[in-house]
Amino acid sequence: MRTNFRVVLLGAVILSGYGGPVRAAIPVEMAIISGPGVPVGGYWSGHYGTSYYLGSEIETYWTERFATGGALGYFFNHSDGQALKREFKNLHITPYLKRIWKPDAKHNVYALLGGGIYFVNYDDDAATPDIDDSTKRYFGLMGGIGASRHFGVWSVGLDIRVHRIFRQQYNITTLTPAAHIALDL
Repeated sequence: MRTNFRVVLLGAVILSGYGGPVRAAIPVEMAIISGPGVPVGGYWSGHYGTSYYLGSEIETYWTERFATGGALGYFFNHSDGQALKREFKNLHITPYLKRIWKPDAKHNVYALLGGGIYFVNYDDDAATPDIDDSTKRYFGLMGGIGASRHFGVWSVGLDIRVHRIFRQQYNITTLTPAAHIALDL
């Protein structure tokens, strides 16, 4: 536990010292995203329930209209709700491109699109033998739109994203409406 605290402390020191001339030239933003992950389409939406989603992002603004970023997010538990349940959990690492429109100085409207790796964990208590913690990697796409308002170095907004994971048996599509809280570094 003490080692983990040292790693977190070192990371915080590095991030707090991020800057100087580089920071002034290229704006960077870190964000937390939270909301439900709602299964949509076909077999997936008919058999599995909504999951809690938590994600983080870091993005670099190359111009006022374009940014690139990376998202790291986790869907905690899509379950079928049965006594012997089948459930999916997944972690994604997704780089993306972002297009920004600024109706005025305090508001942003944006669209983003990216593709990355989705680590899907599947647990089937009803299978014989029990399939437990089978994790596989799949390619997936993420796209979405959103709007935010700036309050100094902070911004708060709402966005909606679609995550599409390409599996062998069927594709997993999840709609994620979420709150978005960001800090300009």
